[in-house]
Amino acid sequence: MARTGYRDRYRADHDSAGLQSIPNINSISRLEGDGEFVFTYGHPQLGSSYVLEVRVVPQEYSSYPSEHFFLVFACNQDIPATISKTLEDFMTLSSGLRVQEALRVLSQNITTSIVDEGRTGSVIDEDNDTVMTDMEDEGFGSNEDDEEFEDFDFGDEDASHDDAIFGLGNENKHSTSMAGVKTDPEVLRRIRRDFRAVRKAGFKVGRICGFDEQNENHIVSISVRVDKLCLSDETREAWNLRPEEFIVLLIKYSGDYANFDEVIDRAAGASNLDFCLRKSTKYKPTVRQATSAFVSGKDKDSENPANAASQIVDDDEDLNLLAIGKSIDTFMRSDFVSMLKLRWTKGLTWDSAKRELVRLERSMDSAPQNNIDVPVLQNANGADEKSNEAKLPAFLAKEYLLQHTEISLPVVAAQFAMRFFVRCTDYCMVCHQKVEGNFEALKPYVCGDSLCLFQYMAMGFGPSIDLEVINHPNVVDLLISFCYAGLQKVLFHSQGNPAAPAPTNAFREFPTGLNLQVPRIVPQGYPVAAERFEKAEQIANAMLLDPISVQFDWSCSTVKLTYANDADRLRAGMWVVVVAKPLGKGPSPSLDVLHHGRIEAICGRKVDLHIASSHTLPPSGRTMDDLPATGDGTSQCHMVLYDQNLDDLTSHGKAFAMALLLSATPPVASMRTHITENRNRQLDRWSQLVPSAAKLLRWIVASNRSFIVQVDDLSTDNDTGLARPNERISGVDGWLQFRFAQGSPEKEVRFQEELKTVQKPQKTILAWHGSDVCNWHSIIRQGLDFKVVANGRAYGDGVYFGRDFATSLGYSGLRGMGNPNGANILPLTIWPNSSLKITSALSLNEIVNKPHEFKTNVQFCYVVQHVHWIQCRYLFVKPDPSIASTLMGSMSKGTSNIMSSEFEQDPQHIATGPSGTKLCVPRVAIPSAQDHTVEKPLSSLKRHAMGHSGDSDDEDADDISFLLSDDETPEGDTRKRLRLDTSTVSDIIELSIVQTDKTDFRPGTLDLTSLPQLAPPSYATSQAQKTIGQEIKKLQKIQASTPLHELGWYIDFENMTNMFHWIAELHSFDGSLPLAQDMQKAAVTSIVLEIRFGRDFPMSPPFVRVIRPRFLPFMHGGGGHVTAGGAMCMELLTTSGWTPVNSLESVLLQVRMAMCSLEPHPARLESTNQAHRADYTIGEAFDAYTRAATGHGWVVPKDLQEAVTAMMARVPNETK
Repeated sequence: MARTGYRDRYRADHDSAGLQSIPNINSISRLEGDGEFVFTYGHPQLGSSYVLEVRVVPQEYSSYPSEHFFLVFACNQDIPATISKTLEDFMTLSSGLRVQEALRVLSQNITTSIVDEGRTGSVIDEDNDTVMTDMEDEGFGSNEDDEEFEDFDFGDEDASHDDAIFGLGNENKHSTSMAGVKTDPEVLRRIRRDFRAVRKAGFKVGRICGFDEQNENHIVSISVRVDKLCLSDETREAWNLRPEEFIVLLIKYSGDYANFDEVIDRAAGASNLDFCLRKSTKYKPTVRQATSAFVSGKDKDSENPANAASQIVDDDEDLNLLAIGKSIDTFMRSDFVSMLKLRWTKGLTWDSAKRELVRLERSMDSAPQNNIDVPVLQNANGADEKSNEAKLPAFLAKEYLLQHTEISLPVVAAQFAMRFFVRCTDYCMVCHQKVEGNFEALKPYVCGDSLCLFQYMAMGFGPSIDLEVINHPNVVDLLISFCYAGLQKVLFHSQGNPAAPAPTNAFREFPTGLNLQVPRIVPQGYPVAAERFEKAEQIANAMLLDPISVQFDWSCSTVKLTYANDADRLRAGMWVVVVAKPLGKGPSPSLDVLHHGRIEAICGRKVDLHIASSHTLPPSGRTMDDLPATGDGTSQCHMVLYDQNLDDLTSHGKAFAMALLLSATPPVASMRTHITENRNRQLDRWSQLVPSAAKLLRWIVASNRSFIVQVDDLSTDNDTGLARPNERISGVDGWLQFRFAQGSPEKEVRFQEELKTVQKPQKTILAWHGSDVCNWHSIIRQGLDFKVVANGRAYGDGVYFGRDFATSLGYSGLRGMGNPNGANILPLTIWPNSSLKITSALSLNEIVNKPHEFKTNVQFCYVVQHVHWIQCRYLFVKPDPSIASTLMGSMSKGTSNIMSSEFEQDPQHIATGPSGTKLCVPRVAIPSAQDHTVEKPLSSLKRHAMGHSGDSDDEDADDISFLLSDDETPEGDTRKRLRLDTSTVSDIIELSIVQTDKTDFRPGTLDLTSLPQLAPPSYATSQAQKTIGQEIKKLQKIQASTPLHELGWYIDFENMTNMFHWIAELHSFDGSLPLAQDMQKAAVTSIVLEIRFGRDFPMSPPFVRVIRPRFLPFMHGGGGHVTAGGAMCMELLTTSGWTPVNSLESVLLQVRMAMCSLEPHPARLESTNQAHRADYTIGEAFDAYTRAATGHGWVVPKDLQEAVTAMMARVPNETK
């Protein structure tokens, strides 16, 4: 169905193009046809009297502006052949271009063809006779790939190291393009071999543009689907990734293609490579997306704000920045080639090469150092290799640099990029050196170097704050609100003594060292140094330092300087604050209105301003529209500059200045709307956000190393995808819930170490902690501690926790900042622009289960003296009553809490909720309760991960065709040739015979006639058959290329008669496992599995059960996640845990690893006596599966019953 609105959008773009100045296009006129129009083109080399008239006809008109293209042809007779070819070739280049962009590119291409032709003579003489040249006779046409990029300013972003080892090169980076000249056949064969190696290495490769012809730029994409990277669910969520998305490395060659040997031989500074790492919904970006990714540093909004909406390009949303920002782009551009050369010449690993590069860069100005500590590097290499094997998927860990064959540079570059992406939390985001530590953090950070911290916070080298606002808006609101409340506490305690230090429980660290510029406004009573400021003007609630006297006209945002010489202090682009008194109706006369603005122009004493934000002082939470005017015409005001460094202020002054910046910060919802309306927008370039406020926002978000997620579905976000209903704790009504998916990494590492010493089934207990809202900014960063006495310590030193909700509620800050008079001053602690309006907060905490070692353990509370025994897991915040009903309206309309399974509390130490009853906490939210055997399947998946294998339907046929040279296989036989690379089943048997010393399993020895033989089901749909067929093909290739003892599973594909019903065998278990020992005693070499696929596969999971041998039931001390009926007890195989992108390879590996699990009990066979063995039946497996799923709170697939019964009735020997 055609999309509505395409016609209006096309017409709007056509009209917009007519208003723009496009080089050499003189006029644009619309015709009667559907979207057709004509434009005229002129160029000096065509002659002054010659006008080229071109007709443009849109194709696939209803798909505008994404999947359309344009047919163009000349209305003139006898046009030059080069122009004719340019018009003819434009059809393929115009795909997805908007009208104005298509005209701009087409005009440029025509111009290029004319200029190239004109180098040997005039194209058109004054009599309009066409002059044919020798080049034209030879078919020397324009280079459309080259011309396509001439509208883009790539700049010079290549690495430019002064390579201490290899010296600086003088060779020209950009070779002259030769339009239409084909790439040398030998070079083209090398390109194809390099790209085939990429595909063989487990990646998808896409040729974006170039390579087959000599162009100025060539771009290739190398991608891998997220689920192939073996990232945990928590990591994917923290990095805002979906399993079905692709991580795409774009490599741009400027000039000629450079192979591995050529890159090694050149100086690092002469490299012609550029890199971008992005995520995409497709494996291959479009030309437009790829070229846009390399255009950095442009604010596409600010160039023409009026037309910003028309600049939105639908398909651009398919290629996005990663959550870690452009860190890896910068890393690859600056260091990749240098590190590669060090690796190749010195035999180092990537980590060792980086350390050596840093050493060389630091010693460049000193005497050369040739005494490299080789033994140290070798030791580091060994450690690096072990780290790679443990943390990287096998296809990324494989060292292609060590192979003795031709090396593909694209493979090495792709491995480098993906390696550092997968392990980004192990490295500093700025200097990219490895950060020591033994804890797997969810969010990347920086090392201990102060310069790295400065660049991370102040210069945008860290994660994208824009993505945090988009994906976690209410968490950002929460963080700002806590920061604002903490600042207010500093101000409250400094009343009467502005020089007093900040209360350590509220604000322990200020954003110093970031060169944060704040207005020259300080709180009342602030000690002003006379030598630094000429004058200080007192206003109702603050002092203005060196203010400028002005007359302010609110209606037109202009000020007139009272004294002309004050203009010397100003310049365009500076930020200022105009302090005005409201007149007439409005706030109390004690309030001032602050207008934060940027100077646009200065003309004598008149200064034009752009007002970004306005608020009262003290802040009142009014919007700009609600603020009172400053009277008719103009009024006498003061203006101060934004040129005071935050570092120069006392704690009191810092808190006051930061509170002003936050008061000027727009609501998070407004920020989110601004970004999402146009993906080219960036917060730090938004005209409504003061630059210093943007810096402060980055510090607030980036300095929080905990990973906090929203649990409740709130009315503020208009996005139900932000909520986690299965993690919500029921019975705590009126409170908004957030969860710490991971606390501060440093705290988590000590907490996890302490848990290893607990010898109890429940390693932790739960308890409540209430604290003033003003303290939570520090708590979520440093954790709970007892450095400050806030409420007395009747039970000794330590952190106080309540077993019951009501106990901690009294300490949650409901009375404000400890006001001795009892007056409620909470309005001062609420960030004026918050949508949450937090008035109080409590946390539910996980504590190491050693109550006998606590400082105090009484009936109603615990006092824990060891802070590393404590981790916050849930945060409950109470909104202001005035907005609570609106904010939580969607929650009240929802159904009852959806909990997958409940955390089992220690019976002796039960945490209770507001009603005094036991608190029901989702098990998934408590890290200590997680089944750590899940990590083992993940490790196994990494060891066996092969990336992408074989061809798939989503790959571009042109990409596959390009990989083959003309003398290898015709284009029509491309897929056939790629399939022939796969070994046959006989190869597997041959392989297994050779390696019998490593496994006792023998493929093909299972008697299939003794097993259920099921006919295909009636519900077999073409989609399901297609998906299962692809899985079979993948598994065949994996099984054909992996030794049996390493693979651990086997499927007899040759005897498979029903693709909806598989028989698989698990084998070659570790001999130290009790299961393997039992199998040896029973003379059993494999566990026989049955896998059935339902109607809804792949949307619903397959049904997996054991047929033989029988396992010892869990109630009798057995394990292995096998139920009493033989079905697998795994959330992965239920609707709750299944996703359509799960592969059958991962299912087999995870089932196998579940059987290898030793917790809570190892898997054992029910009997090792062959005479007392019987197969599990499908009926008992189905019953046991449904019982287990119901008991855990997992959702049973809707098509399970049909999958069990539809194929059962057809086979007489299959019993119920």
